[in-house]
Amino acid sequence: MFTNEDLQTQILCPDCKKPMYALKGADHPIFICSYCGASYDKQTLDKKMKQNQNEPNGKDHNLLRNLFSPQFMRKYTNFKNFSEFIKQCDLFNDSIENISKDAIATLPDRKINRYVKKHTRFSTWNQMFEKAVEWYLKM
Repeated sequence: MFTNEDLQTQILCPDCKKPMYALKGADHPIFICSYCGASYDKQTLDKKMKQNQNEPNGKDHNLLRNLFSPQFMRKYTNFKNFSEFIKQCDLFNDSIENISKDAIATLPDRKINRYVKKHTRFSTWNQMFEKAVEWYLKM
């Protein structure tokens, strides 16, 4: 478990190794990664970090599909699910199973933002991602 001292240090996301931040105002500390959207309570984060020490390449391949749920996609985009969103986008050469947060991060901002603006209620990928995180945390 984490102590108050641990909360003041930088905690790295077990999924993408980027900094995680404590969500303010939560009854119990919840940590969220602003890069990949992963969110964990203290206990789950502790378990996940220990698990990743034993499995250095452990990744959640369903992270993007979980974050961009069918309900979210139907409400905010022209698509029924995240798979359709990716399939229609000519920026990706891989199948949906191989699309990762890293693959999206490497796309030129101008191109992904143009696609997002055309097919969603958002102007940029970052706006869409932030809303998806907010939506996910409220579920």
